[in-house]
Amino acid sequence: MPKIGGSPFFTEMLTKDLEKVTGSTIIISINPEEAALKLLEIISSKKSLVFKLPF
Repeated sequence: MPKIGGSPFFTEMLTKDLEKVTGSTIIISINPEEAALKLLEIISSKKSLVFKLPF
């Protein structure tokens, strides 16, 4: 878990609740390879949800 400063509400929102509220995710990492892998993981999970929709 990255160190994020701020109120408990702000920290909870950025680390756990943001995706529930907005559908988006913030990737916080100083390692670009780690961030890229996390991004690919998120895209892959969202892509599988989209293809399950009945069109």
